[in-house]
Amino acid sequence: MIQRELIIHAVSHWEAHDASLYKTEGFEGFIMTFGLSRQTTAALLTGILSIVIATQAQAENYWYAYHDGMIPLQLDTQRIAVFNAGSSELLLEGGLVASGGLADLNIEAPDLIKAPLPTYETALVPENVQSDQGIHDLVVSIAQVDGVTFVSPVFFGHQNNRVTMTQNIIVHFSPEIDGILAETLIATFAPGTILERDFAGIHNAYYVRCDTKSGFEILDWANELAAQPETISAEPDFISDAYTNAFIPNDPFFSSLWGIRNTGQNGGTNNMDMDGDLAWDHTTGSASIVVGIMDTGITWTHTDLNAIPGSDFTGQGSPNGEPVNSCDNHGTQVAGCVSAKINNGQGVVGIAPDCRVASLRVFIANVPCDSTGSVQSSWMINALAYCAQNGIRVTNTSLGGLSPSPSLETQFQLARDFGIIHFAATGNDNQSTISYPSSIQWVNAVGAVNRNGNRAGFSNYGTGIAYTAPGQEIVTTQRGGGYTTTNGTSFASPYAAGVAALILSRDPNLTASAVEQVMNDNCKDRGTSGYDIFYGEGIVNARNSVVAAVPEVTVPMEETWPSTTFNSDTWVADEDAAINTDGDGEPSPPYSLNLAGSSTGGAIVQTGVINTVGLTALELSYYWQQKGNGEDPEPGDDLIVEYLDTNFEWVEIARHLGADPAGAFQQEVVTFSPEALHSGMRIRFRATGNLPGADDWFIDNIELTTGPDFVAPLPDPMQFSTPPTPSNADTMAMSAEEATDFQSPPVNYEFDCIEDSNGCDDSGWQTSRLHFDDDLLADTCYSYRVRARDSADLPNITEWSEVEVNCISAAIPGAPSAAFVTCSEAGFNLDTNGNPASTRYAINCIGASPPDNTWGTQYVGADGLPSTEAVFKTASEWNAVVASDFNPNSTYWFKVKALGQNGIETEFGPIGSSGTVSCGTIGDGDGDDDGDVDLVDVANFQICLHDTPLAIECAAYDMNGSAGVTLADFEPFTDILQGP
Repeated sequence: MIQRELIIHAVSHWEAHDASLYKTEGFEGFIMTFGLSRQTTAALLTGILSIVIATQAQAENYWYAYHDGMIPLQLDTQRIAVFNAGSSELLLEGGLVASGGLADLNIEAPDLIKAPLPTYETALVPENVQSDQGIHDLVVSIAQVDGVTFVSPVFFGHQNNRVTMTQNIIVHFSPEIDGILAETLIATFAPGTILERDFAGIHNAYYVRCDTKSGFEILDWANELAAQPETISAEPDFISDAYTNAFIPNDPFFSSLWGIRNTGQNGGTNNMDMDGDLAWDHTTGSASIVVGIMDTGITWTHTDLNAIPGSDFTGQGSPNGEPVNSCDNHGTQVAGCVSAKINNGQGVVGIAPDCRVASLRVFIANVPCDSTGSVQSSWMINALAYCAQNGIRVTNTSLGGLSPSPSLETQFQLARDFGIIHFAATGNDNQSTISYPSSIQWVNAVGAVNRNGNRAGFSNYGTGIAYTAPGQEIVTTQRGGGYTTTNGTSFASPYAAGVAALILSRDPNLTASAVEQVMNDNCKDRGTSGYDIFYGEGIVNARNSVVAAVPEVTVPMEETWPSTTFNSDTWVADEDAAINTDGDGEPSPPYSLNLAGSSTGGAIVQTGVINTVGLTALELSYYWQQKGNGEDPEPGDDLIVEYLDTNFEWVEIARHLGADPAGAFQQEVVTFSPEALHSGMRIRFRATGNLPGADDWFIDNIELTTGPDFVAPLPDPMQFSTPPTPSNADTMAMSAEEATDFQSPPVNYEFDCIEDSNGCDDSGWQTSRLHFDDDLLADTCYSYRVRARDSADLPNITEWSEVEVNCISAAIPGAPSAAFVTCSEAGFNLDTNGNPASTRYAINCIGASPPDNTWGTQYVGADGLPSTEAVFKTASEWNAVVASDFNPNSTYWFKVKALGQNGIETEFGPIGSSGTVSCGTIGDGDGDDDGDVDLVDVANFQICLHDTPLAIECAAYDMNGSAGVTLADFEPFTDILQGP
């Protein structure tokens, strides 16, 4: 049907127009797959058409357009898929049958198979429907049922994976097609609603929700669009049943990470690894380099993962791209291979431990767990766009079996052009073809090796494989915490992605192709010499790659430019930098570095990586000269000297202005700040200005030395190890943290008292970390701070510590005793425990038995009622406060805090009990105050009992102090009424 209609369409256009003017991608691809040329096509059309018409009652041939060919689809005659507008109700369970939707076909209720996506279900159809015609009629019938958003047949794709249509089509038009024509074509061949123009950042791509409820029509419409000469591609946004490239572990747990450092443990071969530990001598990665994990989601809060929040592209709304169902376990295992933390006393370590991973959730695992699940093309397309928008530099896709998608491939290419490097697993079928998407041109396909350096028996191989990496018996992080041992190309791929992240950590300005070239040139060769289809370029090698990424420079460094050749072990120069004799009076004749401006806005020469970790001082000395280009020096044609900081940003440390007069070589000495002391520091000289007419700048006799000590001791700011603490009635004792200064020990300390007028003393500079300040005033508080300096000729001084305050007291109150508070109708009674009369107290009611819901654990307020804040009063003041809202039939527990006149508080004292002493105001039953409890009071009691007191004062009838009249008050009231 679909094929027949397209061929008829193609015949009519082929006969009416010159073949070169009409693009029938799908049809021509069909012909070309059988080796037929364009010249024979027209002659064969009539014969093919008659065959198709003659056999239309037999099984149909289904396909979708893919570049200049097609991807065959085989109809699954045993199942269908029904979509339902976001509801999770089972539409196929009774709903369709009850509605009469299947009655005319005499179809029994289908057997449900719950899909992982909440918006649709698949169902096995009865035997009487299991044919091409039966499935077609069933889809047509169900599409007419109310509540069904969309119904699709299910197909088997190119790797025998199941493929289901959705209501959406992705169409990509040629760049020269304007929007009016593009949208006219969409309205003609795939009418519906355009959900997004320039879909996922792809120019002239459209994401369309079609006005049909049939998956057969979606496939037909997409192929019709693909056949138009104005389109690059058109495809259904299908759902693929994909699989994770992982084996369920069946081996014992291995605690040794042989893939990073192989010493031959557990039967392995020594040094068959990635040399990860040797790479860490140069870099453990940078937090600014993020690897996007396109998978089932990551438990990014795992304590042993260096991860940041990501995003969920499946529509399930998972916060930060975290796993959702019980089988979404794969992504966290993949992530651990990249960035499990280093040197934190936990579990495992990734190959790039200080880089970070972000979850890009594009895969929904099937339940029960069988390493399969669903992925939709648009999910991955949007995830790749997210990477470009959020600075993600590397992606890893440990998924396989996806249906080929031209739009997905376009997005992979666009992301790579943007500087993003892609890695994917080859698959675990021991096949000679690598799985999709690792087979995409813009993706590096990674196979797996075992601990002996040989291809793992399960690892797919073949043309297009880029690298291999450890993938068998891999110990990694597990979802929700903990660790697991697992196997698969799923774990080889993120190891390779992590090596790319380490390279970018050394030089984030490298292009994707440059990173790949570094990896290609530094693999550990396996198999036949050079590239082969089993190992690709070989086993990725982290150490060799990070060393080769950029030159390494040691301190001290000296450069006098003795020849016209750049030393490639020290310098990286662009085409506008040269070594020549054009300078005047070079300090080291006859050559000097010449930066002559650039047509792109700058001439640059820069050092390789300079590891300055452990240094406390760094100094750069150089000579410079400026010469106009046949004219006077000009403003804006400047020479700038910069260094690379820990955020991989260039920081200016010197600038020589183009407006300055020309002259002889001058010396410049620059001292670096501590921010320059890190493992990835670099220095560059840059000349601004555009050719022609830019100034010439000359540089000679560069020296980089450790220089004089300019770094203050650490910690900076200084810290107290013991804050100021009263040691007796007039002395304050304190100590500073022990400071370190690598270059100019010993360290001196200075303690400063802010309140000098109140009798305290500064210490002055001293070698001791201890300071005792005596003869202080009683009942007075003092503020101290401390700093440190080194013993250099010009000492470097830390910042002051934060100010610490403490007080000297002549009489520090002690903690109250256990029996410290009682309460009665008259008020509270406090045991002062010998404290001065001026001492004030706060009372905390911490509970009652039986529980009193009014109080809970609150302070006693100034009025005797509950308070959320502590109220401090003297003992005599508390004794005047009447306890309110206390139940005399309850037992209360209190704690008391004492506050001295000098402002020093004790901690709350030990818990005491009021016993059964009355803590509330109890009524006397005489509400009318006539001196007798009589019948008038009986009437009033009844009114108060029913909570209709009007103008009656009911407190007199609250016989138990419960703040209300209840039946519990009846017996004590009648006792008073009856008298003795």
